[in-house]
Amino acid sequence: MERAIAQISTNHVIGDIFRLVRSAARNYGAVRHSYHFTPIFHSQTSEETVVDSAGFPPHWISLYEDRSFRTHDPIPDYIMGRGELLRWSTAIEETVARGTDEKVLQYFQAMRDSGLVHGIGIPVFGPRNRNAYMSYGFDDPRAIDDSDACSALRAIAQAAHTQICLLQDRRSDHVILSAREKQVLEWIARGKSNTDIADILNISPDTIATYVKRLFLKLEARERVGATIKALRMGLISL
Repeated sequence: MERAIAQISTNHVIGDIFRLVRSAARNYGAVRHSYHFTPIFHSQTSEETVVDSAGFPPHWISLYEDRSFRTHDPIPDYIMGRGELLRWSTAIEETVARGTDEKVLQYFQAMRDSGLVHGIGIPVFGPRNRNAYMSYGFDDPRAIDDSDACSALRAIAQAAHTQICLLQDRRSDHVILSAREKQVLEWIARGKSNTDIADILNISPDTIATYVKRLFLKLEARERVGATIKALRMGLISL
């Protein structure tokens, strides 16, 4: 764990930080991971939330990218309200016990249908109320009973969020985007592929690829989520 935290805390590329988190998580039995980057004081599943995820079934990722579906997920906000590591199952049980609507119950059923049963959610905290939610999913339920593993995963999650917050503060104040670059970036932030964006803007995929490379260069990013996080922090786009 100490090595993973040291690597995360000295890395200056957001995409690399995510990869380090995933690699470390696998050592503790976690086969899927998600990180919710959310504007201050917004819900962790709001339409403005940008989610980085890995290991989830493709059909689930497609579902969750639909912001109208995502807003019925009560787990992140519930765990953030509790302020502590919590199992998905506990969050679900307590949410149902308090009473909820049919859309939320359908969301829980969709989780079960997708095999998303065993997992933990972790609130992570940053400066100036820049808090976030991270989750880990497991195929083997025994991993959740390992308190040392869960503690290590919580420490890794917090280290990653802290470093991401620090990188956001080291932003350049001189990034200027053209109108077209801003359009492309806004669609990237909404989870659209290059092909999707090309169709929406009625220009060629090769041209979109050129815009994406240019955006990565200007934002000093290597992948789409990192570019989105930086752009939101700098106020270059809004969702």
